[in-house]
Amino acid sequence: MRAVNCEDVVLFDKLPAYLQKPQYSLDHGAKWFVWNKFLKLGDIGVGADNDVVVLIRATVGPKDAWIKNNCCHDGGFRVQCDDEDNLWSHLAAVQCGAIQNRVFVRSKTCDPNPKNNRAMATTTLRTANISVTTTDPGPVSVGDNVTYTITVRNAGPFAAENVTLTVCLSPRLLDAQYSTDNGTTWLDWTGSWDMGEHRGWH
Repeated sequence: MRAVNCEDVVLFDKLPAYLQKPQYSLDHGAKWFVWNKFLKLGDIGVGADNDVVVLIRATVGPKDAWIKNNCCHDGGFRVQCDDEDNLWSHLAAVQCGAIQNRVFVRSKTCDPNPKNNRAMATTTLRTANISVTTTDPGPVSVGDNVTYTITVRNAGPFAAENVTLTVCLSPRLLDAQYSTDNGTTWLDWTGSWDMGEHRGWH
């Protein structure tokens, strides 16, 4: 029996919405083009010598990029976002879980084994368990200075990236300042502090 080409092959890969700016390459990364959910590969000959290798790359977006039209999506989940606490808990679970990418290929040539036309890859995301605590300075009177000790901790296992500490102070607290060296140096507090890569601060 004469081997025949697999005709009009099409590769489908509808990446999860939080994988941003996807691109593909057909020459092992020398040139990259915008990925648009599918790619027509044309006819493919028989055997490993005729394999078509497609590289697809994308950037993992931040969790706030996963919110759209008052809903959050992670490919398989859909949750209403009217409850902010539940929303961020859901997003945290997604962000600390895994990315699943499903691909599918088809051809107009009859396929005796369609079960292997699908594949899935699961990528685990790095996690960093950050927490924050603050002290109660006790009773104060008008005119007193009050100091809160805020501790941000990262229990790992990886360093936390792009950490921001936000403190919503009462409008009755005037001339707020902060210190990161146990009170040696004080700077004006603007409402938040970009901590960068976090391994543990107070």
